[in-house]
Amino acid sequence: MRPADRNAPERIPRDICGALRGLETAGDDSGCNIAAAAAVLKVLANDDRMAVLLCLAEQGETRFQELKARFGFSQPKLSQLLSRLRQEKFVTVRRDGHTAYYQLGSREARVLVKRLFALFSRSCAPH
Repeated sequence: MRPADRNAPERIPRDICGALRGLETAGDDSGCNIAAAAAVLKVLANDDRMAVLLCLAEQGETRFQELKARFGFSQPKLSQLLSRLRQEKFVTVRRDGHTAYYQLGSREARVLVKRLFALFSRSCAPH
């Protein structure tokens, strides 16, 4: 990365669907796209983004105002979170007049989010 680009957010090299499909081959001889895996995990490495993704995985399409009320985020903060997730193709937006509805951007994103939370829910459960 050039020095001038250090503060720029790192983009996933492919859309999330392609990146996740690339990760599915991790155990075979074709190799794993480590850069794609790292980029996906970097986007997910934020508590607020993960909370929004889990909400969308559980509830499906959700209005912007519902997300704002649920998490108590300011409008600019939620807009920034959703913009990053949209930029990286984790979520899509549908507009109906002045209302924005967000949902996970792909089946792969939904599967990834649900599996991550299932994994960590089990590991955090009391013994």
